[in-house]
Amino acid sequence: MRRKRIRKDAQLELMLLKLSQYEKKIDFLTDLIVRVMGGGAVYDKTLTLPEALIALNVSRNTFRKLRQEGQIQCVEDVGRRVLVLQSEINAYLKKERGRMKGGKE
Repeated sequence: MRRKRIRKDAQLELMLLKLSQYEKKIDFLTDLIVRVMGGGAVYDKTLTLPEALIALNVSRNTFRKLRQEGQIQCVEDVGRRVLVLQSEINAYLKKERGRMKGGKE
């Protein structure tokens, strides 16, 4: 019984690894297509909440506050997972850089 569980865990881990590899390939090909088509905003990467927290360098509580204040727009998928567009993060960071340069805190 224990052997079957270990084998199933290994199979699941392998499937997740392959899925991650396919996701990276899709991102690469999408970026390539955008560059070939002239760099237009054809594709906007979607980040999960943990990825967005890292990109913004903020805590969950700070992110929740930014979301409630409408400073960052995001959506929840069917599984209630929070998703944020890369363009939203870029816009927020640009606005924050401008605010810091202006001397306001």
